Amino acid sequence: MYEPDFATIARHMMQENVRIRAGETVLIRARADAQNYAESIGAEAARAGGHPLIVAANDEFRLHVENETPPDVLGEAPPHLIELINNSDVIIKINTNWRDPHLSRRVIPERATLVQKRTKPVMDAMYATKARRVIVTDFPTAEQASFYGIDFKKYHLLFWRAVEVPPATLRERGRAVRDKLRDASDISIKSKKGTDLTFSIAGRKILVDDGILGYPGNGNGPLIANVPAGEVYCAPLEDSVKGRVVLDRVFIQGEKVADLVLEFENGGAKPVAAKAGFDIFNDFVEAGHGDCLRLGEFGIGLNPAVVDAYGSILTDEKMVGTVHLALGENRFMGGTNSCSFHQDMLIFEPMVAADGTVIVDKGELAGIS
Repeated sequence: MYEPDFATIARHMMQENVRIRAGETVLIRARADAQNYAESIGAEAARAGGHPLIVAANDEFRLHVENETPPDVLGEAPPHLIELINNSDVIIKINTNWRDPHLSRRVIPERATLVQKRTKPVMDAMYATKARRVIVTDFPTAEQASFYGIDFKKYHLLFWRAVEVPPATLRERGRAVRDKLRDASDISIKSKKGTDLTFSIAGRKILVDDGILGYPGNGNGPLIANVPAGEVYCAPLEDSVKGRVVLDRVFIQGEKVADLVLEFENGGAKPVAAKAGFDIFNDFVEAGHGDCLRLGEFGIGLNPAVVDAYGSILTDEKMVGTVHLALGENRFMGGTNSCSFHQDMLIFEPMVAADGTVIVDKGELAGIS
């Protein structure tokens, strides 16, 4: 099985993605199974003169916390975690996804709204002030592959190959797509399943996630990036969204929602139906806090190493020619939504036009190699 070179990946992350500066504080939040990956990143941060701190726990601990903490305490964000985030210049997240998504099904449903309430101040601390840089990555596991119903070796290889695509490759593709969107106003998205959605991006900044972060206050790049990277994205004007969208793939805390149908009017979404998982989606949104049913993101995937969509949205949304839309939090990309979540949702083989000019046609980037 392919063995990723964590030391090299970590060095590139600190030197190219984060561009860490001496004296910066680096908080690495990891799952325990990703400890070696986290320590490689921390070691590179230290070599560059940073101050790394790793906080790691396994899924079983998370399950204990979410199921056993008294309700009046569970609904409160840990104050020392907020302080830790507020005192960090850089945050690396390797704990967004469960090591074993099956365990997420054991969280007591009635506690979901408290977990979301607990998460909201954490999201505010990370994104509202635009004072820190964030990398969101993952560590693929056999349990994830089993949950998604795919071969682990293929999943593992696709993820790490996507991580290793050079930022320069992603930057070139990303700028070509960005240039087609930068002066546009009206976006339309259609698909063979019945998507017919329109919205405006007038005045909103078009961001390229080539994995390279900007610095707060400089306006020279996004303050959040994914590893693997590879997308162009922006925050639509929230009140401008209207029409119908059919989302091929949505994963809610490890649960699959298939062919989710949302109808938008004046920016607000109304859930209509789904082939599978409709109640799961509704329960998740109802447990949320803030602008849960407002469109937060429009993105186009462009990582050439992502040749299939397996179920992990962090990777799937980078697939060339796919479109992803997200509900909820979008202040980190220049929007106005404040929410306890940022929920990405995928559309396969879309047709995307900007002011009438086709940018994506049936999953192919128009005029871009």
